[in-house]
Amino acid sequence: MSTLLALGGTAVQGLVMPLLALLLAGLEGWFGARLAGGPGAAVLRPWRMIQGGFRGQTMRADTGSVLTAAGPVLMVALTWTAAVLVPVAGSGGDVMVVAGLLMAGRLIGLGRDDTVALVAEPVLLMALMVRGLPGAGAAAPIGLAAMGIAILALAGRGTLPAEASGRDLALLRMAAALRRLVLLVLLAGQMVPETDMGIEGIFAEVGATAAIVVLLAGGVALAETALAPLRPGRRREVLLGCAMLAVLAVLVGLLEAGS
Repeated sequence: MSTLLALGGTAVQGLVMPLLALLLAGLEGWFGARLAGGPGAAVLRPWRMIQGGFRGQTMRADTGSVLTAAGPVLMVALTWTAAVLVPVAGSGGDVMVVAGLLMAGRLIGLGRDDTVALVAEPVLLMALMVRGLPGAGAAAPIGLAAMGIAILALAGRGTLPAEASGRDLALLRMAAALRRLVLLVLLAGQMVPETDMGIEGIFAEVGATAAIVVLLAGGVALAETALAPLRPGRRREVLLGCAMLAVLAVLVGLLEAGS
């Protein structure tokens, strides 16, 4: 029965996560517009933009490779797999696999070079490793802090390639929304302790994770609003500085665990 319950939960998660990702993206867009003093965008705007992308014409450069053409589909597949595997009830599950899938999806992302992600994603993996050390002790909170900095930096990376259009752009938007949700769930899951209270405990953990995800999404929107007046290069420097701070936190955590 427990195996059937786990399979059922995985199937439901696979179906629900894309819908929740678009809903969260719409709520973040509305909240960000309100913070900027505007009336607020429609919550269903991300869904309508994806629909419009599938109806539009897909334009690709003649010099593009097979990987370039298949990149958006692969990104969605890898990110959706991470969304299926990410633990939403407590800190259980193979979070390293989830982080690895997200990193693989970004590397396929049409060959884009993102300095912040190149620093923050390895920090995320190292922070998860510090969190998982048997004798982490005081290093565990340090790993959680570093993980939070890395995820908030990565969640704020919402840029899409200017050359993408049509179906490719719609798939990339879907992958970006899913990726953002998975990152926030990954962090929230590390803050919710696991319980042995059966179905009631699972629902309580899922509810706590959802509440923390909403709060984290609001924090990301606030950070993006604060960084919006800065020039793109300056914003990149700030995010890169945050990622480097997370590197130092991870190193301190490893030293604490080793001692």
